[in-house]
Amino acid sequence: MEKVLEDIAGLKGVQGSLLIGKDGLLILSLGDFQNDVELISACVSEVYASADSMTNERFDNGHPFEMMISANNQNIFIFDVNEDTILAVVSDDTVNRGFVTMHGRASAMELKSMLS
Repeated sequence: MEKVLEDIAGLKGVQGSLLIGKDGLLILSLGDFQNDVELISACVSEVYASADSMTNERFDNGHPFEMMISANNQNIFIFDVNEDTILAVVSDDTVNRGFVTMHGRASAMELKSMLS
Protein backbone atom coordinates (compact mmCIF):
# COMPACT_ATOMS: atom_id res chain seq x y z
CA MET A 1 0.00 0.00 0.00
CA GLU A 2 2.84 2.35 0.82
CA LYS A 3 4.25 1.99 -2.72
CA VAL A 4 0.89 3.01 -4.23
CA LEU A 5 0.71 6.14 -2.07
CA GLU A 6 4.37 6.88 -2.74
CA ASP A 7 3.80 6.81 -6.52
CA ILE A 8 0.95 9.32 -6.28
CA ALA A 9 2.77 11.55 -3.80
CA GLY A 10 5.66 11.72 -6.27
CA LEU A 11 3.62 13.34 -9.04
CA LYS A 12 4.50 16.94 -9.91
CA GLY A 13 2.35 19.36 -7.90
CA VAL A 14 1.14 16.71 -5.44
CA GLN A 15 1.82 17.43 -1.78
CA GLY A 16 0.84 13.98 -0.58
CA SER A 17 -1.58 11.09 -0.53
CA LEU A 18 -3.62 9.56 2.27
CA LEU A 19 -5.45 6.32 2.83
CA ILE A 20 -8.37 7.11 5.13
CA GLY A 21 -11.03 5.02 6.82
CA LYS A 22 -14.54 6.23 6.07
CA ASP A 23 -14.82 6.73 9.82
CA GLY A 24 -12.24 9.53 9.47
CA LEU A 25 -9.25 7.70 10.93
CA LEU A 26 -5.96 8.01 9.07
CA ILE A 27 -4.59 4.65 7.93
CA LEU A 28 -1.47 5.78 6.03
CA SER A 29 -0.12 9.02 4.59
CA LEU A 30 2.90 9.98 2.52
CA GLY A 31 4.03 13.43 1.52
CA ASP A 32 4.71 16.91 2.74
CA PHE A 33 1.40 18.44 3.84
CA GLN A 34 0.75 22.09 4.71
CA ASN A 35 -1.98 21.07 7.18
CA ASP A 36 -2.33 18.42 9.89
CA VAL A 37 -2.98 15.04 8.23
CA GLU A 38 -5.38 13.97 10.99
CA LEU A 39 -7.49 17.07 10.30
CA ILE A 40 -7.38 16.43 6.55
CA SER A 41 -8.49 12.83 7.17
CA ALA A 42 -11.44 13.86 9.30
CA CYS A 43 -12.54 16.56 6.85
CA VAL A 44 -12.25 14.30 3.78
CA SER A 45 -14.27 11.61 5.54
CA GLU A 46 -16.97 14.12 6.43
CA VAL A 47 -17.15 15.48 2.87
CA TYR A 48 -17.34 11.97 1.45
CA ALA A 49 -20.09 10.96 3.90
CA SER A 50 -22.12 14.05 2.98
CA ALA A 51 -21.75 13.41 -0.76
CA ASP A 52 -22.57 9.75 -0.26
CA SER A 53 -25.74 10.64 1.63
CA MET A 54 -26.82 12.98 -1.13
CA THR A 55 -26.04 10.79 -4.14
CA ASN A 56 -26.97 7.44 -2.68
CA GLU A 57 -29.87 8.16 -0.35
CA ARG A 58 -31.51 11.31 -1.70
CA PHE A 59 -31.02 10.86 -5.43
CA ASP A 60 -30.68 7.05 -5.53
CA ASN A 61 -27.64 7.30 -7.85
CA GLY A 62 -25.31 5.04 -5.87
CA HIS A 63 -22.14 5.85 -4.01
CA PRO A 64 -19.75 8.51 -5.34
CA PHE A 65 -16.55 6.97 -6.71
CA GLU A 66 -14.53 10.16 -7.07
CA MET A 67 -14.70 13.89 -6.41
CA MET A 68 -12.45 16.92 -6.35
CA ILE A 69 -12.43 20.00 -4.14
CA SER A 70 -10.61 23.12 -5.35
CA ALA A 71 -10.05 26.06 -3.02
CA ASN A 72 -7.64 28.96 -3.47
CA ASN A 73 -4.34 27.31 -4.35
CA GLN A 74 -5.01 23.74 -3.20
CA ASN A 75 -6.94 20.73 -4.50
CA ILE A 76 -8.12 17.57 -2.78
CA PHE A 77 -8.98 14.59 -4.96
CA ILE A 78 -11.08 11.91 -3.25
CA PHE A 79 -11.45 8.35 -4.55
CA ASP A 80 -13.64 5.59 -3.15
CA VAL A 81 -11.51 2.46 -2.58
CA ASN A 82 -14.00 0.09 -0.91
CA GLU A 83 -16.83 0.10 1.61
CA ASP A 84 -14.46 1.17 4.40
CA THR A 85 -11.68 3.17 2.74
CA ILE A 86 -11.01 6.41 0.82
CA LEU A 87 -7.91 7.55 -1.06
CA ALA A 88 -7.21 11.30 -0.92
CA VAL A 89 -4.61 13.22 -2.92
CA VAL A 90 -3.68 16.77 -1.90
CA SER A 91 -2.07 19.03 -4.50
CA ASP A 92 -1.25 22.62 -5.27
CA ASP A 93 -2.89 24.47 -8.16
CA THR A 94 -0.06 23.75 -10.62
CA VAL A 95 -0.98 20.08 -10.84
CA ASN A 96 -2.39 18.50 -13.99
CA ARG A 97 -5.85 17.58 -12.68
CA GLY A 98 -6.57 15.04 -15.40
CA PHE A 99 -3.28 13.29 -14.74
CA VAL A 100 -3.96 13.09 -11.00
CA THR A 101 -7.50 11.86 -11.63
CA MET A 102 -6.24 9.14 -13.96
CA HIS A 103 -3.58 8.00 -11.47
CA GLY A 104 -6.01 8.24 -8.57
CA ARG A 105 -8.53 5.98 -10.29
CA ALA A 106 -5.88 3.38 -11.06
CA SER A 107 -4.46 3.60 -7.54
CA ALA A 108 -7.89 3.22 -5.93
CA MET A 109 -8.44 0.05 -7.98
CA GLU A 110 -5.02 -1.29 -6.99
CA LEU A 111 -5.66 -0.53 -3.31
CA LYS A 112 -9.08 -2.18 -3.55
CA SER A 113 -7.51 -5.43 -4.77
CA MET A 114 -4.89 -5.26 -2.00
CA LEU A 115 -7.53 -4.73 0.70
CA SER A 116 -9.86 -7.48 -0.56
